[in-house]
Amino acid sequence: MKNIIIVIVVLLMVGLGGYLLFGSNSSGESCTVDTAIVFDSIESVATSSAGISDPVIIIFNNGEVTPSCVKVSQGAEIKWLNAGDENIQIGADPHPVHTGNKEVSYGGFVLDMAPGEEKTFTINKVGKTGYHDHLNSSTGGAIIVD
Repeated sequence: MKNIIIVIVVLLMVGLGGYLLFGSNSSGESCTVDTAIVFDSIESVATSSAGISDPVIIIFNNGEVTPSCVKVSQGAEIKWLNAGDENIQIGADPHPVHTGNKEVSYGGFVLDMAPGEEKTFTINKVGKTGYHDHLNSSTGGAIIVD
């Protein structure tokens, strides 16, 4: 009986650890294709008069992210905008270790951004990339790349 309890506890711990590392989005929201804002290609988002595509803009504003989930094609440009009145630190999920796709943080542990600052990057890794504000880890979302 004691061995069965130990096995059950170990399995629960392994399952919870796997969920925390690989299955959770730090924002607490699910991000599926059905609820994602979908951009089939960067050209479909917006095209300037010079024929150059505009990036997909993700806005951090005092604890909120808009949109919190986007779907883009590989090679799309993403622009972070800190519209809030406090500094943010964008990091890859999971929090606090940031072992996910570091494209979201310019290759670093976090990407520091002051109020009003904006930064643009190209996302190439196919799949779902979660991100969050390291200073407020409940603020975040996901980018799905085809």
